[in-house]
Amino acid sequence: MTKFIDAIRNAETTGKKAEKLAFIAGMDDHELELVRLALDSDKQFYVKKWDQPDSFADVDPADHHDFITALNRLARRDVTGNSAKKLVSYILSQYTEKSAEIMKRVILKDLRCGANYKTWKKAYPNSDIPAPFALMLAEKVTEKYQWTFPCLGEAKYDGMRVVAIVEPGPIGVKVTYKSRDGNVLDYSTFDDELDFMYGVVKNFDMEDGFVLDGEVLASSYQATMKAKGRSGNKDSLNLYAFDLIPLKDWNRQEYTEKQVARSEFLAYAISAAHCTRIIKSKWKLLNNKQEADDFYGEILREGENADGTKNGLGEGLIIKTLDGVYSWERTKAWAKWKPVYTYDLTVVGFYAGEAGKRNADRLGGFTCEGHDENGNFITADVGGGWSDKDRDYLWSIRDKVVAEKWVLEIEAQEVTKSQDSLNTYSLRFPVAVKWRKDKKGD
Repeated sequence: MTKFIDAIRNAETTGKKAEKLAFIAGMDDHELELVRLALDSDKQFYVKKWDQPDSFADVDPADHHDFITALNRLARRDVTGNSAKKLVSYILSQYTEKSAEIMKRVILKDLRCGANYKTWKKAYPNSDIPAPFALMLAEKVTEKYQWTFPCLGEAKYDGMRVVAIVEPGPIGVKVTYKSRDGNVLDYSTFDDELDFMYGVVKNFDMEDGFVLDGEVLASSYQATMKAKGRSGNKDSLNLYAFDLIPLKDWNRQEYTEKQVARSEFLAYAISAAHCTRIIKSKWKLLNNKQEADDFYGEILREGENADGTKNGLGEGLIIKTLDGVYSWERTKAWAKWKPVYTYDLTVVGFYAGEAGKRNADRLGGFTCEGHDENGNFITADVGGGWSDKDRDYLWSIRDKVVAEKWVLEIEAQEVTKSQDSLNTYSLRFPVAVKWRKDKKGD
């Protein structure tokens, strides 16, 4: 019989599907329960951080009953706050240190072994493996991107990705809003218009309900985030919708309707329901690169106010193939195209990953400083762009990196005024690209 810990540890060592499948197969129902707990997006544990255990066991426990019981208590909110953090530390301490690293992935709902839902279902076709929360993600338009015309260009908004899961209820519809990570959100301000939309789409084989995929946006990204919580003012929010999927197809994560048909039907449904706060994202059929460049420029201009500040209405385009289907993963059928700027900054500090998360006890990121071509002083914490191997190695030489003033090339979306200082700027979404060994730090 395959043990859960061995299965995950072995599966992450290979990129070959057949080998990965062989590694994860053969678990009994007790071991498989850990997979269910990790994948079930409707069962949350409400703990993201905890203290590292003071000590670990010399051998793993004979079974996972205590671990599973503890997680179910967390899911029911029987234990909360500091008590919940102490419980997580305790149950992890019952395993060896190496095994605890695997077990904490269940709590964080990220098994990190390269096996997706379809792989698990193939390994256990007769088991009730829950489909994890997922949605379609885009690749990037780079210099190597292969353009195919005609295609669709759709405005990329700078808001918050939201899916609205709409189901018929005894009176009106029941709507559940979720973030891209599967967290439940409060955007009931759109319930009435979604009810109207259901009245339209239920006659098109969607009587079981539908899922609307889009971006919630206020006057700016900052305003959108302020309106996010339960107490936030939702009056200024609009939902810019870019896809619509029947609920039954969403639940089985398979939908064969082509992109252009989905976009046309979505535009029809919003119009027929006379929505005013649910808006079809701006889109256009592009026949050649010149048309793509022109539409790209148009959207970027619409994303700026007269004073140059960003309003969130256009940070680029999503390029979509006409025959692409909705996939619950990152796919080449969608590609995001937005401006990216590079900066060469000197490493002046470092920080570890957050306790209890996947990068605990290794590199979280480097703090970098320097000036741009306009003389603006920039400081940035660069936590993105590092592989697991990078994080382990760079953490081991972190003092050397700072002492020798290594220069890091960084990609970022834009430079913004720091909230802490009028004379300092920061980078939005900074990502490490490469070390500039040809340059010396300031």
